[in-house]
Amino acid sequence: QLVLIDRQGESQDTAGEVILVVLPVLARHSPTWLLVSAGFDGHRRDPLTELELTSADYADLIGELLSQVPAGRRLVFLEGGYDLQALSDCSGSSIAASLVASPASGPRPEAPSEGGPGLETIEALRRHFLDGGIGDY
Repeated sequence: QLVLIDRQGESQDTAGEVILVVLPVLARHSPTWLLVSAGFDGHRRDPLTELELTSADYADLIGELLSQVPAGRRLVFLEGGYDLQALSDCSGSSIAASLVASPASGPRPEAPSEGGPGLETIEALRRHFLDGGIGDY
């Protein structure tokens, strides 16, 4: 399940922030198909980025994204990740999320994240795509 964001600076959730940016952008374009290149290098164990996401975050993201288009018009393919355990956990959680009615009911080797160093980047993306400009980024 996604944690709702308290914009006053309380509990912030990186995966939830991504959804708050992506869903309005998707709604603007009314997609009839969804192609997801699932790269798991934002996972907390992966050495490439520092987003601190967990396999539960990826399951929530996949579940939310897939709910935006009709069944039969969704393609999810593996892009990669550099930590094999994280890749396994994220792949399994994401596949389970795509097969069940509620992504939170699928297997989750980890809890959703809270906070994370990627929030500044996501906020810059939110300003760019939703507010019409990057500002002081």
